[in-house]
Amino acid sequence: GDGGYRCRWTVTGRTAKDGTWEYRATHWEKADWSGYKELGAEKSGFDDASGDTWWETWRQVYRRENGNASGDGSEKSGPALIERSADKWARDKHKKEWQ
Repeated sequence: GDGGYRCRWTVTGRTAKDGTWEYRATHWEKADWSGYKELGAEKSGFDDASGDTWWETWRQVYRRENGNASGDGSEKSGPALIERSADKWARDKHKKEWQ
């Protein structure tokens, strides 16, 4: 893929026939030859009956620092680094929001 990454996406969801509610979930995996790995998800939805709307996401990245003396990036044998992030947002029928 672009930039030498191998990516896999999975998208699921449902929507009411009358459009009064919806739910979507997207999961992804991304990796490259250097040992970089990323997992993530984004979920969202709304329900007109309750007035609720929400969105959330999380992401985890695993990679290795350069471990060779040349510093040219040809060897990734340094310490493993794991980065994690998450975000959540919601709004109710009274337009009150949470984050």
